[in-house]
Amino acid sequence: MEVGHWALTDSQIRKFREFLLRGGFFMCDDFHGTDEWNVFIASMEKVLPGRPIVDIENGDAIFHSVFDLDGRYQVPGAQ
Repeated sequence: MEVGHWALTDSQIRKFREFLLRGGFFMCDDFHGTDEWNVFIASMEKVLPGRPIVDIENGDAIFHSVFDLDGRYQVPGAQ
């Protein structure tokens, strides 16, 4: 399910939190507007309360581990 339409159960929230706290990596995209972004923010606040969502700088190693992704850009969707 797209993260802009999440309705995570309490069990899913607990398992997701445990996964992340054990070092799991989560990447998502595909937001269509502020409504979907707000659903994602509300969901992540339940998963990791009090922890802000932050942008990762272009120079971070995650963007250079396989390919050098020096710049990011948004590709507009059909919607």
